[in-house]
Amino acid sequence: ESITRHGITSARMKTGTPVRIDSRSVHFEDTEMQPGETDFHKFSYMGEARQLPQLPCWTFSTNAAVNEVLRRGLKESPLYNGQINSIGPRYCPSIETKLMTFPDRESHPLFLEPEGTDTNEMYLNGFSSSMPIELQIEALKQIPALRDVKVYRPGYAIEYDFFDPTQLKHSLESKKIEGLFFAGQVNGTTGYEEAAGQGLVAGANAALLAGSDKSIS
Repeated sequence: ESITRHGITSARMKTGTPVRIDSRSVHFEDTEMQPGETDFHKFSYMGEARQLPQLPCWTFSTNAAVNEVLRRGLKESPLYNGQINSIGPRYCPSIETKLMTFPDRESHPLFLEPEGTDTNEMYLNGFSSSMPIELQIEALKQIPALRDVKVYRPGYAIEYDFFDPTQLKHSLESKKIEGLFFAGQVNGTTGYEEAAGQGLVAGANAALLAGSDKSIS
């Protein structure tokens, strides 16, 4: 409210995150391994080669049984029962959205991604959901590779405020309030890379403005 009272407009955005799975409960024999690239590219030519090992991902698909469980639970999904009415991003739809947008599809690809080298936690890309955890687990257990799945935490929906990015200069300084810079999620982005890129641009321009009244775009 302290920002919008100055004429900066805002709206609500929704996004979601997938379920996190214990790798020790996955039947990897029923998945397809996807090895990572070994030719590492870096942002800088300085420094040593990357020390962390490259970890593979695994892929498999949903099926008709999964769809049946999910359809039964749509009324309990905040994304579909009216609890959340905000707009969503143009990418990474929830599994509920894919189910409703492509009703003739019996399966959707999923990608199981490790969260790190020292954890058993894995990220199930493609299975963002806002359904109750019991329904998510029931649906996941219809997939052969996840028939004994153990879940660290379920997928969930996120709703947040953002400020209209068309009210920013190319330097990411507000057109309404001199010296105020916006970067990241407040501009409506939900991706880590573009949020970080905006932070670099806004930070550099804020420093230039503070030091010499100049900015870059």
